[in-house]
Amino acid sequence: MSSINDSDCLQAYFEQQNDTEAASIVAAVMALLPSHIHTDETEAELEAETEDIDTQEDAEQDQLMEYIDELNLHVAALETDLLTKESEIAALKEVASKWRSRALEIESNYHQLDIQSRRKLKSMQKRHEQSLEEKDNMIVYLKNKVDYLIATQQQYQDSVESEIYDGESDTDEQEWSSLTDNYQKELQPGAILDSIQDTMRAIEQELNFHALQSTAYNEPQPNLQDHTGPVDFGLSSSTIVDCSMTEKANKKKSFMHRMIKRGFSNNVPAANDVLVPETLLKKNKADAKAAEAAAAKKAELRKASTEQTMKIRVIEENS
Repeated sequence: MSSINDSDCLQAYFEQQNDTEAASIVAAVMALLPSHIHTDETEAELEAETEDIDTQEDAEQDQLMEYIDELNLHVAALETDLLTKESEIAALKEVASKWRSRALEIESNYHQLDIQSRRKLKSMQKRHEQSLEEKDNMIVYLKNKVDYLIATQQQYQDSVESEIYDGESDTDEQEWSSLTDNYQKELQPGAILDSIQDTMRAIEQELNFHALQSTAYNEPQPNLQDHTGPVDFGLSSSTIVDCSMTEKANKKKSFMHRMIKRGFSNNVPAANDVLVPETLLKKNKADAKAAEAAAAKKAELRKASTEQTMKIRVIEENS
């Protein structure tokens, strides 16, 4: 009752203040108050409202529980995802740590290899420098050796030529004197006649021997008159000579032919002359062959020395 009176007083107050709007609001509020509604209707309405509120609350609670369940499911899924991500992160961390350790190991190996390669390069450079130095020393040594060999060979050739010249001059003089003495003895008239007589005796003995052989085998006698004329047997009148003279003539050296040519360049008889012994002609041929062989050998020595010098020059140019 006091509340009603208060509301009435408020409405009267707003009316007195000519505030119709406020007065109307107070009247509407007062109309809504339970004191102005019948009790039966009010209770039914209240029960209905409470039921509605309960149903709404139950529905909201059910929705809330469903939402909570969904949230729990999402949370569980997120937790599983989080666990998988954490496991992946741990695996990636492990892989990263392995790769990092591998990279550090590779880097350390690289530094070691770099140091070793630098040391090897330095040692190779030193060895190369040493080999170049040894090569230069070897080239210098070979040049000096070649110069020494060339000088020694030249000295040897000079000494050999001088010795050959001296020896030839000495032996030429000695053997020339003995050869001229023997040749003058052979050219004496008595010796020539004796040689001719000996040759004729030998020819007669040979003819008689052939005649005896022809009579023994009942062959016709050879006509001796056919042999009375000049018969050429391919031999000179001095063919039959003492064996000692032949051996001595065969033992003469190569310079005898040169000495004979020097001494008898205008007076040496021909091969068909009876005054020239056959052994001298053979000796002259042997001396000529020996002289040709000596000249060929000397040419070969000069050619070999020239080739050796050219090879040495080529080696020096290539080095």
